Amino acid sequence: MPNICYTFSNGTETGTWPGKSVRMGGKVHKEGQLYLGRVVNKEKHIFWKREKGYYRFDPVTLLSTAAEPEDVEAGFIEPDKARRQAPVIVDFGDAFFLDGLLRGTGYDKAVLDAIGYSNGDTLRALIAYYMLDCAVAEHALSWYRQSAASYLWPKANLHSQRISEAMEQIGRPERVREFLLAHIKYILDSTDDEVSVIIDSTGLPNSCALPITRISRHESEVYIEFRLIAVVQKSTGLPLYYEYIAGNIVDMSTLERTIICMAEHRCKVEFYLGDAAFSSPADMETMALAGVNFMTRLNPAWSMFQKAWAEHGAELDAKDCKIIRYNDRLINVVKCNAVMARRENGEEVGGFVFLCRDKQAQHSQFEHMWNSKRDMMTDQEAVAAEARLGVFAIAVTVDMPEEAVVPGYYLRQSVEQYFDFGKNYAHFLPVAKHTEEVLRGHLLIAFIASFLCVLIKNRLGLASFPLLAVSAAIAPEGSEVIPLPGPKGVDVPSALLDGKYTTEGVRTGSFGMFHELRGQKSDVFAGCLVPSVPTAQAKSFYKAFGLCSPTRLIRQGLELKPDYTRGQPNITRALVFARKVAVGNDEILLRRQQAAQRRLKKAQEEAGISAAQPENTSKNTKHPGGRPKGSKNKSTLERERKIASGEITPPPKRSPGRPKGAKNKATLERERKIASGELKLPRKRSPGRPKGAKDTRPRKPYERKKAVSKNISQPN
Repeated sequence: MPNICYTFSNGTETGTWPGKSVRMGGKVHKEGQLYLGRVVNKEKHIFWKREKGYYRFDPVTLLSTAAEPEDVEAGFIEPDKARRQAPVIVDFGDAFFLDGLLRGTGYDKAVLDAIGYSNGDTLRALIAYYMLDCAVAEHALSWYRQSAASYLWPKANLHSQRISEAMEQIGRPERVREFLLAHIKYILDSTDDEVSVIIDSTGLPNSCALPITRISRHESEVYIEFRLIAVVQKSTGLPLYYEYIAGNIVDMSTLERTIICMAEHRCKVEFYLGDAAFSSPADMETMALAGVNFMTRLNPAWSMFQKAWAEHGAELDAKDCKIIRYNDRLINVVKCNAVMARRENGEEVGGFVFLCRDKQAQHSQFEHMWNSKRDMMTDQEAVAAEARLGVFAIAVTVDMPEEAVVPGYYLRQSVEQYFDFGKNYAHFLPVAKHTEEVLRGHLLIAFIASFLCVLIKNRLGLASFPLLAVSAAIAPEGSEVIPLPGPKGVDVPSALLDGKYTTEGVRTGSFGMFHELRGQKSDVFAGCLVPSVPTAQAKSFYKAFGLCSPTRLIRQGLELKPDYTRGQPNITRALVFARKVAVGNDEILLRRQQAAQRRLKKAQEEAGISAAQPENTSKNTKHPGGRPKGSKNKSTLERERKIASGEITPPPKRSPGRPKGAKNKATLERERKIASGELKLPRKRSPGRPKGAKDTRPRKPYERKKAVSKNISQPN
């Protein structure tokens, strides 16, 4: 029986079934020859082909059957056969930080494993490559070999020929759906239970001939692109859901479908915030009837805007009009009642329209209009047009004060920040994918990378503030303030409230953080990896996330076991997803006082004293939460107890010292000598001229100048 023939080329091993030789007409040719594809597991005859995927080949029956997941995983033990010599030094800090973030928050087990891709190391390495290098795929293998990622995820296969195949497998529709289900559940369990979302889209230019690539016109500019719809959580800015559409599809036609898809992914939208381009009167009516609250900007051409302007537009110029300040802009606001929808029984679903006028925008728009159209309009037409300049309207289904409307609407800028992170740090662009199957995998990996970028940005922005747990499901029981790693002996929650504990050197830019962490290298030895000492900035980044750099990483087969001799990492989901405390000064002072009372009560219990907590009568305004006046610390109470029981003897009392008015030995000896005549009294100095008196001696000014000049001219 013939054997399978194996060949090795460009880092890939392939197999071929040779068939059998047959002589016909005096010539010998092969029959039954088969190309088996890439070798996955040579011992179990596991191969991979584009049209079959992973399968098992039986050399006896020549039949193919589907491969088991564990057999596929075992075939990627040493994928990098082309590496002839292992590096001596690799980049360490950035890849180790990402690995610790995924493991510490549980995102790798809860979400990444839910994708179901057989080679999890390739998935994690691609996510790291999208965040840390953000270059084209052909450079992924070079980055992988010179990074600690090759030891953290040793089974990854980042050959340029295999990356597209991996993306095609990762982006299968059933895997994308399982990922979104797990990701949405993970975010909602870690943050708010209320689902308030911001929905927006962005164009991704793509010159590849894909069915979704279409000519799009946006703000009078024409692009060849497809559009990415993103659903972002309003309170945290974290992405929840995404999908892509053709470039020529209008945004407002996709809103209803997006909300339905969110509900099918077990995320029922309760509040929607969007722009005028992403909602229409029909969409608003549908949401109002479905019980979904929303806030959106109205198009000036819509009847709801026209009606509110006709009835209440004159109130914007009234003296008693409400004026608010937002980012150094003065805005007049008028609140109007409105009807959002009508039910079949005639019942109206009410809401509110807030007419707003931005005075700064009004002046700039009038100047532009006057410079461009002054010769085409009369003075009366210019005055009438000026009345509408700088005016916009916001429709809301819930009642809220005028001061909260404009800041609440501009929270939608968080989705623009997400798009910025995705395009600049998470490799959304360039697309450069020639098949839609590969594009789905690319977008999924880029979505994960952008989510991690936003999560890192949120945490770095709160590293030196008082923090509260966002979700009760991940918060420590009975704890309000999340404990952060701090110096020994420092009560970190109270230090945070006091403003004493800060994370130095933290920059909010994702690129700056990874640049600092990449500067930490690691020496590679046969049995371990020894990282270099991190810089102060790198330590600050580790500390902000509850991580620390290990002394070494011991290599146990394909596993790396970190050895921490100076502290242990304490990264948790509660720490990473924490949120700034929104409390006033009175609440902070009350918490300080309560913390001081708890510490005093604990000290008294340990000292064996059961006394009621005295009231705080301290007049020290600098430290109002200190120990009450007259109280004693733990060591003083323990010393007094030992003296009373006779365990120790009290120290002898010190001499009271010299009486008041007494003289020392030297003074007495000097007075004796003066009295006996041995020592004369020092002559008293003349008191001199009284204060304010002047010299009355007559002297001419020129004689004084002459004398002075004469003295100067004389030689020494």
